[in-house]
Amino acid sequence: MAYYQSLLCCTLCFTLILLSGVVTASFGDPKGLNCSGECINPQTCHQDCFNKGYLKGGLCLGDSLEYILCCCRTG
Repeated sequence: MAYYQSLLCCTLCFTLILLSGVVTASFGDPKGLNCSGECINPQTCHQDCFNKGYLKGGLCLGDSLEYILCCCRTG
């Protein structure tokens, strides 16, 4: 019985992790930000956004070190 409880718990956790990624990916850019392109350097991201006409510049955002985007401040 303990084996089945452990298996059920692992399956549930795995499902929740997968669903949280889908939810995060489906809502698009955070409010007040326009994200595009990989962020290599925070200073470069800020300046690139400023050069594109975003007067408040930009910042690097991501949910892991492998997936970081340059996000320009729109508001």
